[in-house]
Amino acid sequence: MQHTNKLGIANSSARILPANTVCLSRTASVGYVVVMGKPMATSQDFVNWVCSEAIDHQFLKYVLLAERSAFLRFASGTTHQTIYFPEVKAFHVCLPPLPEQRAIAHILGTLDDKIELNRRMSETLEAMARALFKSWFVDFDPVRAKAGGRDPGLPKPIPLYTSLGFSGRQTSSLF
Repeated sequence: MQHTNKLGIANSSARILPANTVCLSRTASVGYVVVMGKPMATSQDFVNWVCSEAIDHQFLKYVLLAERSAFLRFASGTTHQTIYFPEVKAFHVCLPPLPEQRAIAHILGTLDDKIELNRRMSETLEAMARALFKSWFVDFDPVRAKAGGRDPGLPKPIPLYTSLGFSGRQTSSLF
């Protein structure tokens, strides 16, 4: 992470942007979008929007994310892809009323949160499956435990009629 101080900012063309500034990467990795969580400066590799009261910063983030492929079509350069400021300035967005912007951003944010939660759960389950596979089929832990007279840690078989709540009845009379 890079840091500077007030003197460094004063002696550069940089300026501190407020939290919730929407940033679009325009050089090399064109089209990535973030919302700044705290005041900071960015390099010239970003286009930054400090949103007025008429536009929700999260809504703008999702609009820009949705238009990433359009930004990539305008990118040029052989070594580093770059989208130049005239192309960005030519980009126009139809703005719904602010309450609608907030509702759209809220729904998309909730979906993003759910996707991230599912990704983390999937990652955890994959790690558990790898550990279980290694324990059973590489290290043979249950076999070694049983051979050593210890509990192998495997579930006990459950009779079908007990698991269905028919304990004490004959299953043949149920069908």
